[in-house]
Amino acid sequence: MNKRSPHVVLVGRPNVGKSTLFNRITSSRRAIVTPVPGTTRDVITQPVVWRGIGFDLTDTGGMFGASEDPLHAMVLEAGRRAMQRAELVVFVVDGRDGKTPGDDDIAKALHTFGKPVILAVNKMDDRRARDGALGPYALQSAIAACHARAHTAAETDWARIAALYDALAQLAPSPIVELNRAVALSMAYGPAAGLEVVDSLTSEPLLKSYHRLPSVRGELLSKLGRFDEARAEFKRAAGLTHNMRERELLLERARTVGPN
Repeated sequence: MNKRSPHVVLVGRPNVGKSTLFNRITSSRRAIVTPVPGTTRDVITQPVVWRGIGFDLTDTGGMFGASEDPLHAMVLEAGRRAMQRAELVVFVVDGRDGKTPGDDDIAKALHTFGKPVILAVNKMDDRRARDGALGPYALQSAIAACHARAHTAAETDWARIAALYDALAQLAPSPIVELNRAVALSMAYGPAAGLEVVDSLTSEPLLKSYHRLPSVRGELLSKLGRFDEARAEFKRAAGLTHNMRERELLLERARTVGPN
């Protein structure tokens, strides 16, 4: 009995680049690509081997988005069937636009299917992205690209990452963004710069039970030679994490913190 290939489904708003991505992965031109939203009406599936892994890839075409096409109900039903069979969903968004109401609607719909989802931020090579018209998606993608280009932490452009987090904090402020910004600042400009931001987060209710806050604070205190305070932070982080391996590593860090 032949084992069924894994099924991967591309979803997203019209004209975010699903069909271009489908054609690239399948090395074909089955999906029509034009600047006109909604051009790809049909739901298309094709077997593909990508980096040695075989699976069936589906482009849901015009499944999401308003349409006056009399065949839209059939497209919608075909898309739903594909979603039900899927082992993985790739949610494609336009990184130049940031989060849109249409993206929110699709995210809610995906939640009802209960499938694993990968967010793919597309069109980051567009001139609008290069010229700096960056939304939250684009900024996060740019940060990820900085990390991906560096082979080691020392080669990472931490000053650029810190600047990108500064911009992200303005567009989509959150305690997690601030904590990540603190790490980038510490790597770019020294532990004191990062610790100043981390200390401002210690009374943040949303981070009260988040083990990464005391973990980061412990590392920065250790780099500043404040070893007793660092040790206490690592122990506190160990008490907050639910991951046994992480707890062991944090307790080991607490035991070994100090001058080399």
